Amino acid sequence: MLRQFDATLEQIRKTGRTGEMRYSEEHVLPLSATEYFRRNCWVGVSQPGPKDAAARYDIGLDRFMWGSDYPHDEGTFPFTREHLRQLFHDTDEREMRPILAGNEAELYDFDLAKLAPLAAKVGPTVAEIHEAAHEAAARPQRGAAEGGRRGLTGGWLQILHPPAVNATCAAFACSSPCCSVPPRVVVRRIRPR
Repeated sequence: MLRQFDATLEQIRKTGRTGEMRYSEEHVLPLSATEYFRRNCWVGVSQPGPKDAAARYDIGLDRFMWGSDYPHDEGTFPFTREHLRQLFHDTDEREMRPILAGNEAELYDFDLAKLAPLAAKVGPTVAEIHEAAHEAAARPQRGAAEGGRRGLTGGWLQILHPPAVNATCAAFACSSPCCSVPPRVVVRRIRPR
């Protein structure tokens, strides 16, 4: 879309018009649409697919902000780690930190040092994102004392097998390399003791 806008603005700069519309010099924008976008826009991407995640290079790594869409049902919870692993398992940590927290912190002036204890408690860690699906399936999920995650209804959810498969991935029979574990997720509800 930005390329299309850039081409339109370039045509206006060269000819003073686009189609039937004519522009005087004072109305011609001096920068490209891409330049205006990079100066003024950030993109909050909730539960991106592979093509959305790849678009971070076009958008700009400093403007791409990942989101889970929590607490909405269509969000990634309770499979957020698995979702991140599916998309970013082979992405360098220096690229991931801005996407997951740094860009948001800069835009909204969050103090990452003050948020660090909470981030350490709930994760995900870089190691968890980079972990291979078969390794993740072999270890219990961290978060709650029982190995599960706090659910919206006050119960605990425990992922029994395999925790590395994203529910969306399973539903659409994803063939991503990180989803080599058979696509089935068994979830049981347990109560805290």
